[in-house]
Amino acid sequence: YTVSPTGHNVFGSNGTLLSTNELQFTGWNPLAGSVSGASLASGDTGVNETYNRTTDYALALDWHLTDRVKLASALQYVESTSHFKSFDIFTQDSIPPFGLDLTTRVPTWTLAPGSTLADPAQSAWEATMDHYEQHKGIEVAGNADLEVKLSDEAFLRGLKVGARVANRQEQDNLTTYNWTALSPVFDPIQNYLSTAAPGDTTLWTFPNFFRGQVGLPSAVILPSIALANSYNVLGIHQRYGQPGDTQGPTPFIPSDLSYGHTKNQAAYFMLSFGEDSALGVPMYGNFGARVVHY
Repeated sequence: YTVSPTGHNVFGSNGTLLSTNELQFTGWNPLAGSVSGASLASGDTGVNETYNRTTDYALALDWHLTDRVKLASALQYVESTSHFKSFDIFTQDSIPPFGLDLTTRVPTWTLAPGSTLADPAQSAWEATMDHYEQHKGIEVAGNADLEVKLSDEAFLRGLKVGARVANRQEQDNLTTYNWTALSPVFDPIQNYLSTAAPGDTTLWTFPNFFRGQVGLPSAVILPSIALANSYNVLGIHQRYGQPGDTQGPTPFIPSDLSYGHTKNQAAYFMLSFGEDSALGVPMYGNFGARVVHY
């Protein structure tokens, strides 16, 4: 970017720009036409849908076989499903030179009247991008713990043994984020939003941008939420893409698919001991072992 030499430009003592009424773009912008210094910008209307469900069944039983023997056991089945899909429709716009003021509490920028951002004849269909995810996981687990109280006074006081097994399967399918051109500026043909079917575009005003602390200088013409929410990838490319464009929803391909299977087995035992007076002092403790196979 550069400032217009004939504009009203204010610089600070260290040479940095504080405000200007005409900030110009110096890069490539085929949509600029005869408007010198216009910026190439991109707009986006996007939607996504998320579905999550987890079902968890559990049964736990405690068995008091005698006053000194207790068995605790449990079984669990968990099934979790998650689906996600998103769809974005991008446009390309040309923003004429604009004013920028960094001396206000919140920076402000201004456009000359008649901004092309609200003109569908100045905004081109750029691209679509769809993405899909499918996840599913199932786990079955069970455990049992036996506790035996051996004695209240002998050296060996108690015994605990137990085991747990779990079997988990998980499927994760994710497509790429499939950005596919419609009629961007680098393609031979540009289709403009002025040719859109009724209901396919909307004039957005963003009345509460930055919670109302920043006033946007222009409304913006963008694809409608209804069009994005249709997820009609093929129809949009047939209407607004290059001639012969038959791009449809991106499919799951082998590299998008992953599957995992985890088995976990664990067992332990623990003996507790105690001596009320060992060399004149009480002594209590335990020893044991735990084995895990994953």
